Amino acid sequence: MEAYDQKSCNPLQKPSYRPIEAALRWCNLVAHEQHILQVTGDELLPPTGAFPQWPCLRANAEKIVDAIQNNELPYGRNGRAVSPGEWVAKNLLTVRHTDLKKWMAEHY
Repeated sequence: MEAYDQKSCNPLQKPSYRPIEAALRWCNLVAHEQHILQVTGDELLPPTGAFPQWPCLRANAEKIVDAIQNNELPYGRNGRAVSPGEWVAKNLLTVRHTDLKKWMAEHY
C-alpha cells in the first residue's frame, strides 16, 4: 500500500469561490477568512473602509468583479457555470477555480 501524498491537494483550494473568497486568498488572508466573510455578508465587496489594514482585499475583489461584469472571467451560480450575461444574485455569484487561475495567469 502506497503512502498518502500530502502534496496531492491544497486544503485551502475549493472548486469555486465567491469573489470575496477569491480575493482574500489572493491577498493571503485565509487566516482571517471567517471575520472577512462575516463583515462582508452577502455583498460582493467588503464595505469601504472595513479593512484599512488590508487595502489589497477590496481592490482585488473589485478586479474580480470587474472581470466578471466585463465577460473576461466566466462565472456561475453556486459553483455551476451559467451562460455569459445571465443574471445571478450577488450572494450566489461564484467563479470556478480553474477559470480564476487562468484569468489571473493572463492578467496578473
